[in-house]
Amino acid sequence: MKELPYRVEDIRGQVFGLLTVIEFSHKSKQGTYWLCQCVCGNAKKVRRDALKSGLTIACGCQNGKSIEHGYSYDELYKLWGSIRNRVYNKNQDSYKYYGDRGIEFYWKDDPKGFIEYIKQELGPKPDPTMSIDRINNDGNYEPNNLRWATATQQANNKRQRSK
Repeated sequence: MKELPYRVEDIRGQVFGLLTVIEFSHKSKQGTYWLCQCVCGNAKKVRRDALKSGLTIACGCQNGKSIEHGYSYDELYKLWGSIRNRVYNKNQDSYKYYGDRGIEFYWKDDPKGFIEYIKQELGPKPDPTMSIDRINNDGNYEPNNLRWATATQQANNKRQRSK
């Protein structure tokens, strides 16, 4: 295992999309690079900021299928990666509110299916301030349990936490 340079955040073990960070690779003028393992088995070196921003979420394939779906820069594609991380990445702060509670993500390995569902069933975002919300807060991210919601609607749709 390589030693981390001074002041480099350790992201080993974190999951970003379909990539799991294995170890530090190297540092360059562009940033720090990490060796990642894709769910398909391929390894890829990825810059930290591309992982954190959701720009790179796979090695270029998805279980043998191309992920060249044309949505790489789509806001919904980034949302797909964000939901996947909060549900499956134990290193995410929000994991305790999602994955740890048993919440699942129907489109875990299918960004195109997620994007198409949102576009066809929910339509475009009605207002720039709205975001995706689960209708049943104890339910999964799945068909018929998603809607566009305002911040107020989402605040009113929280589970009651015990003290």
